[in-house]
Parts: sequence; C-alpha cells; structure tokens
Amino acid sequence: MSDSIVPIRATFDLGEPPADVQRPTADDTATASGTEAVSSAVSLQASAGIRFCIAIDFDGVLARKAWPAIGEEMPGAMAFLKWVDEQGWWRILWSCRADQTLDAALGWLAKRGFGKDWWTAVNATPKPISDLYGNDSRKPGYHAIVDDLAIGFPVKADGAPDWKLIKAELEERAAAWRAPSGRE
Repeated sequence: MSDSIVPIRATFDLGEPPADVQRPTADDTATASGTEAVSSAVSLQASAGIRFCIAIDFDGVLARKAWPAIGEEMPGAMAFLKWVDEQGWWRILWSCRADQTLDAALGWLAKRGFGKDWWTAVNATPKPISDLYGNDSRKPGYHAIVDDLAIGFPVKADGAPDWKLIKAELEERAAAWRAPSGRE
C-alpha cells in the first residue's frame, strides 16, 4: 500500500434508541466498553431487521466534481454500486445537492440503472432506522460512509477512488457489524 493511501475509517452512527428501550444507568455507562455499546446497538438493530447501511456521496465519488453540473462518471463507480447491491446492504445517497441539482443527479444515476428506487434513502435516514430510534435527525443513520472528503478516503493517482480498498474496508466493517449478533 502506498504511503498516500490510507484505508477509510468512519465511526458507527447508531443514534438514540426509542423511549421504550431501557437506557443504561450512569454505573452501566462507566463500566461498559465501546465494544459492548456497539454490540448492544447491533443486537437492537438486528432484532428490528436493520441491514448494514452505507452512505455514498455523489460528487467526487460517483461523478467527478463539476457542481452544479455533473462531472464525468468516476472510473469503476457503477461497478462499485453493482457490488454494493450484490451485498444486500442498504444504501443512502448522501449529497449536498438539493432540489434541481439533486434531481439531476438522480436522473444521471437512473440512466445508469441506479434510480431513486434503487436507493434505500436519499439524503435521509432509512425509515426502519428512524422508526427504531424514534427520530429522524438531519444526519442519516449509517454504519459506514464513502465520501471523498472523509479522512482516509483512498484515491488513485488519477483522483479516482480506489474501489478495491474501499470494498475491503466495507467487507471488514460489515463482518464486524454482523459478528456481535451472529447475523448473516
């Protein structure tokens, strides 16, 4: 691996549980490890049928930056989306685009087979996650994000995302997400 390529790292964004879920006490919080907290949240999500969920940025990830226009398709981006689909994961299109520019991006994606219905959510938390936690914060609930502005986002010399490294990181995160609950 080149010194300039660093595997992506993001945090688990698990939100708040609904009011009827027993919240930890101060004593519990003081003794619980981060791994136990993630395991508990994953168990809650597994019991609600939540799938591993990734947010994917548009400009700079799927298309080269040219805002408000849409740049050229990033090399390997559509193959990456097909791979994500094969994993059975939920997907959030996460973009600063809104209104007409978001509609243009969705139209561009639809021409490539990834229209609005392909996405689990667009600039929002998937409904099963917001229902589980009883809120819909402005930051979507996801388990990993693929964003060119994220620290550690791996890119090749030509500026295109390094899909091989991104896929490996996502597979590792999905496996870790499944492990505490034993889900498939």
